[in-house]
Amino acid sequence: MALLILAVVVIGFAQSYFLPGMVFAKLRMRCAYPWRAVSCLGFSCFWFRNALVAMRRVRWHMTLGILGIICLH
Repeated sequence: MALLILAVVVIGFAQSYFLPGMVFAKLRMRCAYPWRAVSCLGFSCFWFRNALVAMRRVRWHMTLGILGIICLH
């Protein structure tokens, strides 16, 4: 499920964020850069934490979750 959500995010942001910023012209709204970067980082962290549980690294999963909460506040 985490991989499906990550794929949806990448495909969903492809035309409006990834391709314009990397391949085509620059993005029109510079104020959207931080929000989009944080959003992509959050979904990547979601996938990575699920991967840690699948690899039976539950302590790392919990530590990363606590660090994420601390960083958000």
